[in-house]
Amino acid sequence: MLDAPVSINKQKREEVLRVSRRCERLLFMNFRDQSMHETVDLTRKLPWQRRSVPIPSGPVQKGGIFSLTLQARGVFDAKRFDLEIEMTVDTAPRTPTWTYVDGRWIDGNPPLIGPTSHAMWLGSTVFDGSRWFDGLAPDLDLHCQRVNRSAINMGMTPTMEAKEIERLALEGVAKFDGKTAIYIKPMYWSEHGAPGSVVAPDAESTRFALCLFEAPMNTAKPHSLTVSPFRRPSPECAMTDAKAGCLYPNSGRMIVEARARGFDNALALDMNGNVAETASSNVFLVKNGVVMTPIANRTFLAGITRSRIITLLRSAGIEVQEKTLSVADFLDADEVFTSGNYSKVAPVNRLDDRHYQEGPMAAKALDLYMSWARS
Repeated sequence: MLDAPVSINKQKREEVLRVSRRCERLLFMNFRDQSMHETVDLTRKLPWQRRSVPIPSGPVQKGGIFSLTLQARGVFDAKRFDLEIEMTVDTAPRTPTWTYVDGRWIDGNPPLIGPTSHAMWLGSTVFDGSRWFDGLAPDLDLHCQRVNRSAINMGMTPTMEAKEIERLALEGVAKFDGKTAIYIKPMYWSEHGAPGSVVAPDAESTRFALCLFEAPMNTAKPHSLTVSPFRRPSPECAMTDAKAGCLYPNSGRMIVEARARGFDNALALDMNGNVAETASSNVFLVKNGVVMTPIANRTFLAGITRSRIITLLRSAGIEVQEKTLSVADFLDADEVFTSGNYSKVAPVNRLDDRHYQEGPMAAKALDLYMSWARS
């Protein structure tokens, strides 16, 4: 029996299973070559006890490794064996990546946070996300400004001016071949806890990094939603005034639960039961030609792309209402679409049992956005 007791993503799990089968064949081949008349310390005898096994993840990138242990147990020639094989899994990024930290650019996924870092231990991280595509970086300045506000709201001290982050981002873009869209991710985190309280971040230990990586656009790709059983927190119980990493495990479990039921994403409600957004983007509905979106109430991030879409639609003469909306409002809508920095605008084709046609308003919103970005 050979098993890999580790939780990893589907692609890597399939590769680990393939490696496991290969090791199992090698395992029994070596056992046939071993004399089993006496108890043998197989972890010392077998030359392949420790080997580095690459786990493919696209183009080869620089990065660190983490340990994966495969365990073999069974009986051979009436002798019990219990063997652990330590292997390594490549932690390099899946696409070309550059990170600026401490005054220099580093290729790949540099190890920046250790086990005593406040960020790893107690979650003091904030980030923002902008996009570069087709020679454009729409609203990059606003994303650079917001990451500094997020840091302040998390009790940290920004160490970079927004203008400098913007300049560095464009410097980083030049390191890529320009053929694929890029995600631009400035980040802050706290290295230490505050004096007298390990829980609170020490603002004086704030660190900064800027990471850019290739990420193709999924613009206009239809997707399905289901109402999530999990809720968006209120500002009284979570750091909702920051784009904080600690908020995203809640989004992650929403997506996992939705996909387990056959949907692409989840429609998230606030603590009062009103619609807030999806697990990863802002959401709009269209009814009788009027566009509506949940009013910002500090339970969700009212995104920069959301604001831009609202402005562009209104400038085009389309009525847009920001208001409290229920699940019933969305089920009764003529059209639903989402907005976000990662995919800009994408139509929703299903909400639970309600199916939608890919409507004209989502297409209009995307066309207006791209026309503005290229102007």
